[in-house]
Amino acid sequence: MSDMKWYALYVVSGLEEQAKRNIEKNLENYKLQDRVGQILIPKQTQIQIKKGKRQSVETNLFQGYILIQADLDKELIHIIKNSPKVKKFAGTYDNPIPLEDSEVDKLLRRSEKKTRESTAEIDLIKGEEVKIIIGPFTDFTGTIDDINMEKSSLKVLVKIFGRATAVDLKFDQIVKLSELKE
Repeated sequence: MSDMKWYALYVVSGLEEQAKRNIEKNLENYKLQDRVGQILIPKQTQIQIKKGKRQSVETNLFQGYILIQADLDKELIHIIKNSPKVKKFAGTYDNPIPLEDSEVDKLLRRSEKKTRESTAEIDLIKGEEVKIIIGPFTDFTGTIDDINMEKSSLKVLVKIFGRATAVDLKFDQIVKLSELKE
């Protein structure tokens, strides 16, 4: 048996998990699981702030792609390509082109790194009014003056004793006033 190589598969975007399950089921039905190593959907974890609460959300790094490690021949190519939600292999119609090991290593490291770093995705804009819900300024309201995505923090101008004072806060310490009215 030759060495397994990595290949990229085009699948229906948004249905990567379903395509992966379909491939696994077909391989099981034809008893070919031993010819396939891993089937991966590179993912990243993002932190989203909604209604003042932090949520971890896992998203696909590459929409519409799956990576598969396999020892391909015509039979296996046919079974994988004809799995529901799978479009085709990257390469020519009859000849899937394997990925370079260095490419796969980069993709896997990038996926792990993105998960560790946890990028933040927020729905806040400068000038928006917010209410502080955690910390020494709880129940104060103010206006967003600056947003720092790298540090997941922001500056809010709060009126204290009639003067606007800049207060440094984390994303999870505030909630938008518009969300409180809903």
